Amino acid sequence: MKKKLWFVIIPLLLVIIILVLYFAGRSLIEDPHQMIFASIWDDKYDINDASPRVQKARSGFIQGVEQTGDNLDLLEVLISEGPDVGKFTTSIAEIYNNTDILMTVGATTDEATMYASTYMNFFDIPILIPFGDGDLSSTEEETDYSIRMTPVSQNYVDFINKIYSKNIFDYINTYLFENKAVPRISADVAVFFADNFNGHESTVKMTQQIMDNGFTVKAYQPFEKDMLLPRVQAAWSKNPEAMSDLESVLIVGEDLDSLPSLVDVWHLWADRGLYPVFILIGYAPNQVEPELASASNVFVIQQALDLYNCPSEIVNRSEAMGYAAGTVLTKAMKRACDTMLSNNRSVLLGISRLFMNADQRKSVHQDYLKTYRMNIRTALLDMEEEIPCYGFVNFNSDVGNWVELELVHYTDVDQFTRVDTSVIFNRIISDVREKYGITDR
Repeated sequence: MKKKLWFVIIPLLLVIIILVLYFAGRSLIEDPHQMIFASIWDDKYDINDASPRVQKARSGFIQGVEQTGDNLDLLEVLISEGPDVGKFTTSIAEIYNNTDILMTVGATTDEATMYASTYMNFFDIPILIPFGDGDLSSTEEETDYSIRMTPVSQNYVDFINKIYSKNIFDYINTYLFENKAVPRISADVAVFFADNFNGHESTVKMTQQIMDNGFTVKAYQPFEKDMLLPRVQAAWSKNPEAMSDLESVLIVGEDLDSLPSLVDVWHLWADRGLYPVFILIGYAPNQVEPELASASNVFVIQQALDLYNCPSEIVNRSEAMGYAAGTVLTKAMKRACDTMLSNNRSVLLGISRLFMNADQRKSVHQDYLKTYRMNIRTALLDMEEEIPCYGFVNFNSDVGNWVELELVHYTDVDQFTRVDTSVIFNRIISDVREKYGITDR
């Protein structure tokens, strides 16, 4: 009787042990559905205390995540940029050392983007860059885990080449003066740029292109935050003759800079009856002064976005870029999750972890994170499609192949009209015709 009882008990115990091991093992298997990402925003996060532009970008981002991230188990970790770079870098180090971040989005300022990108690439964590503009140091070598949605300095150099065209001098020589003796034609430019790593690196390249095209740079002056007006006033005091004879003024601000003193800078020329062509880069107005709205000589170079292919509630450029970033993030996360699930580990792996020590389990977990992050990177690089509010992306090709710039004139904060890049060409030709009495043929 006892032997028969043991024949019943032993198999039952084995079944119980197997079930315990099975469910214990399952509990130790990573769940690809659970995905943590970090987003980095300017200003201390309560979003209500952030700048209006950051609030709009954040609002668009949330909408993009919610509308395209259905059925995804996403957890967001918010990181504040803040003015203290040391504190910011320490903060992100602590967060990433204690949280299984799979991907990062941000930041909203150039300097924070540079530091965040450097950190993410060091630890092989994909970072999507939807706001940082121009050259961003380590990201310019197309580093493995930095995925840009924004133009690099070469995009601006190529566009500047169209605006400050070298063809103008050939046109004046061969067409207006019919290869006769040509008087000195004024084609002088003043360059004022933000005194930061991006301002210096990008502006050097653009200014070199302007000079290579035959223009003369009469002023080349960096300005600190909110110090544009004093620097331009100083240039006027130092060389009023050169400032009064300019054909164009190029101002390169911090990315998304509202340039609050811009109208006063414009008046330094307008009050003297002078109207050189102002070309602004990085400018994103919080308000547009009536004088600038009606001025025929103030233009902005900006990234072209597909605002017509946005949800109806997205009407602002910052919202649009945020929405596009949210969409790209969720698409990449979803595709990486599907890849992880298709290559899912068996329960035996979980069972084997029951017999691992802490260091072994940590090593297995780190391998899992590395694989997931690599799959997210692959999903991003494999994207070749239209993104709502943004347009076409192909992150695996050179950024210049899909990022488009445009020249516009702002009439209000969110209202602008696209203009042709020949504004300086036409202005100089018109001035030469008037000065030398040359009529149309």
